[in-house]
Amino acid sequence: MAGQDSYLWRLLVRGWRRATRCSILAPTMSEQLVSPVMPFQGFREIDDFGGGGYGAPRRKVCPECEKDPRCKECEGKGYIVYPHEGLDVAGKVMDQIVLPHDARVAHVGIAYPNSDLGSIHLHGENFRTRLLYVRIASDLTKGMKAEQGDLLGTLQYVAGYHQAKSPGKRMTNHTHLDFWIKKGEAWVCTDPTPYLAASGMA
Repeated sequence: MAGQDSYLWRLLVRGWRRATRCSILAPTMSEQLVSPVMPFQGFREIDDFGGGGYGAPRRKVCPECEKDPRCKECEGKGYIVYPHEGLDVAGKVMDQIVLPHDARVAHVGIAYPNSDLGSIHLHGENFRTRLLYVRIASDLTKGMKAEQGDLLGTLQYVAGYHQAKSPGKRMTNHTHLDFWIKKGEAWVCTDPTPYLAASGMA
């Protein structure tokens, strides 16, 4: 348990440091997110598929070569390392998924082709989010307006989806949260951790 607390603390501190470096002010009361998973059970820690923190390293097959040492993309490794641009919030199958902030439902779809794992895009005045691996509530439709904390659906078994493709590996079940804030006229992908921490949720 102490290890988990330490890991969560490092995530929060890292998020605040990133926010400071980017000149993002500490979130005000109107700029706080609630956990999309209820009840909140922490963030996805490092498992056989990687870590769930914002900026955690991810690996994908290099599209340019097959371990060609002359490849400028991967330098012959055969894979490219890139940052995780979201935050994974841990949860159990059928846990409630709620709206992190006031928003309009901009899109309802699927996370991966040929899967039943849901995806929902939420557009607010200052925030935009995307949540993955959600079984969307039947009464939720594109264009609807909803308030922070309103029910969006329930958490699906994304861990089972990936484990079936890689037998022997284990993944912590979670929803994936992408988060953008408005800076001028642009929407900028941002670490949501400080906004969750400000609410006292974490």
